[in-house]
Order: sequence, then C-alpha cells, then structure tokens
Amino acid sequence: MKPEVIVAIGGIVAVIGGLITVYGGYRTSQQQTDDANKLYESQNEGFRQVTGGDSFCYLKIQPSGAPDADLVVLHEGKYPISDVSLRFVDSDQLAGPTPPGLSFMDRMLKAQINIPVGTLPVKGFRLVGRIPLPVGIMEKHYVASFTARNGSWDEEITLRRTNSGDWRVALKINESPGQVTFAELDKPTKLLFHKVDPDFPVKSNREIQDWLGEEPKPCFIKTDQIRKLRSDALQ
Repeated sequence: MKPEVIVAIGGIVAVIGGLITVYGGYRTSQQQTDDANKLYESQNEGFRQVTGGDSFCYLKIQPSGAPDADLVVLHEGKYPISDVSLRFVDSDQLAGPTPPGLSFMDRMLKAQINIPVGTLPVKGFRLVGRIPLPVGIMEKHYVASFTARNGSWDEEITLRRTNSGDWRVALKINESPGQVTFAELDKPTKLLFHKVDPDFPVKSNREIQDWLGEEPKPCFIKTDQIRKLRSDALQ
C-alpha cells in the first residue's frame, strides 16, 4: 500500500476518533446537565412537599337548613399544607363608626375568632366550627384570613338569601401580598380562585365579574364530601 494512502487513512481515522471524542464529551456534558436538573427538581419537589408549594385551602360556609351553618376548610392543590391557622372575621360588625364606649381594638377582637386548623392532606377537609346565621336580613359578609407554612391568603365570603329564604354563597380567594412598601399598597393581589353557587342572587349581570376583577381558575366543592363530613361529625 502506498504511503500516501496509509497517511490518508490515518488522517480519516484520526478525524473520526476526534469526532467520537467530541460527541462523547457532549453526551457526557449533556448527561451531567440532565442529572443536575433532575437532582434540582427532586430537591425542589421535596421542598414543596414540606412547605406546601402553591397549595392552599379555603373556608366553605355550608348552611345546613338549621339556624346554624358549618364552617368547613377544604384543601386545594398538589401538596399537603401544614401549620394552617384561620382568622374568621364578621365584616358586618366592623362596618360603620365604632360604637361609643367601645375601643377599636375591642371591636376588632369581638368581630373575629381564631381557629387552629393544623395540617391538611391533599384534597382533605376539616369541620372547624359552626356559626349562627342571622335572622331577618338578606345579606351577610365575612372574611377568612389564612396563614400556613407556605404563605398567606385572604378570602371574602358573601351570603345572600334567595326569594325562598335559603342562603346561597359566593366566595373569592386572593393571595396575601405579605410585607409591602407604601407604594405597593394599591397593587392588586393575585386572585387564586372563586366559587359562586349557581343560583346565587345577583343585583346585576356584571356584579360577579366586577367583584372578581379578573378571570380566575374555576374550583368547585363536592357537596357529597360536605354531607359525609357533617354525617361523620354528628356520629
């Protein structure tokens, strides 16, 4: 075989070897990147399992047909949430001027109750109390403020009577901004979701849309879960 042929073949072999080396290095680098990404995501997933990630819970006021209504906290999301506390406020008690002889702080304390909820498993729910429903009025307002290991959020609840006298419920949940600067006080909060009973009496066609302020993620409560919870609680 001629020397120049041998040299050419050697050159080709060297080029192929170099390409294989480069490709092998690329594959090794890519595999290392993939492994690092998987490790990072695994660590984040573990962190979300501990903190609760972007899961949250909300309060459902469930009229039972009696003068009282059940207070049920329901979980929403992919991860369990821990260290949940609820501050339940009767908003109507804070409307208007403070009555004579009653300090603002005493008025606030009288209008609210603090309820420890604890840990909620995924899709879990908990009966946390019962409140009397007012007689002789057509509308009632409450606020439920939640804190948990993964953050805080606020819920506005409106109860309104139908023409037959039954209560219907509308609620919306906003993410609490936490500590903000003075300039951020007017910044709108993130709407997490809402639920409005299908036959909730509205005062105008745009009332609910104006109240919500944006289009949220739909979320629906399974009423059979509520019935089972009430049945278990009464046993």
